[in-house]
Amino acid sequence: MAASAMAQTNISTIDNILQYLFDKQKRDHVSPIYIHTKQTEISERLRTKAFDWINGLHRLSGWDEETLFLIYALIDKYLSRQMIPAKNFPTLIAVIIVIATKYSEDISVNIDELLKTIGATGITKQMILWSEINVLFDLKFDIGLTTPIHFIDWFNENAQNDNYVCIYSKYILEVTYLNYKSLKYLASEFAAGALYLSRYINNVNPSWVPVFSFYTKCEEDVARSCAKEMLIILHRNRKYVPHIIEKYSSVKYSQVALKKIPEKFPQN
Repeated sequence: MAASAMAQTNISTIDNILQYLFDKQKRDHVSPIYIHTKQTEISERLRTKAFDWINGLHRLSGWDEETLFLIYALIDKYLSRQMIPAKNFPTLIAVIIVIATKYSEDISVNIDELLKTIGATGITKQMILWSEINVLFDLKFDIGLTTPIHFIDWFNENAQNDNYVCIYSKYILEVTYLNYKSLKYLASEFAAGALYLSRYINNVNPSWVPVFSFYTKCEEDVARSCAKEMLIILHRNRKYVPHIIEKYSSVKYSQVALKKIPEKFPQN
């Protein structure tokens, strides 16, 4: 096959994958009010605290970012379907981590080591394995969920953002996704908001150009609205996500968490 033909085939394959993700995200989207309609003991604050702890474990374990966001998405999906008491939340988290790492990583998490890390007494490996079967049935074995991380690299590449702006956009995603209000947006819309806000904070002008709407399938007003909410969350959530702040304050992540952010979003 000629190089040009092979390149065209690769582009077509990427387009097909992206279109599949854009379509599937609508089916994967959970109710943005499930905590208030489905749960009685799992609060927004508890969700944020648990997700930040998972982020710290992700950093120590070296899981891929897709695995991290898959864990988040699977927890949200399960909680949107099944009411659980707060005492069972650690077990659910452990089960979801096992499922996600089996699906997304080359080597799944060691259950015995995971239980030691969680420090939950009374939870055994056998309980996790039995619960895994039940959770999979409740999820109808649909675990390949679409998340913002699937879109952000593609958006950054097409926006021709430099490495710092790309890292900053993922920092925005990780901090703001832990806020329950993030669920009002589709995965691609949330990624588009992170793209917009990262460019704005890092003085990349303009923050949005018309071609971005083509690549993101998101209109500027939606991306801007999302970015505006993200900026508010960045200010409010920092004290609730110490693991993420520590991660993005490191040299490996260009210390983006140390950057001063604007107080308000511009009016125009």
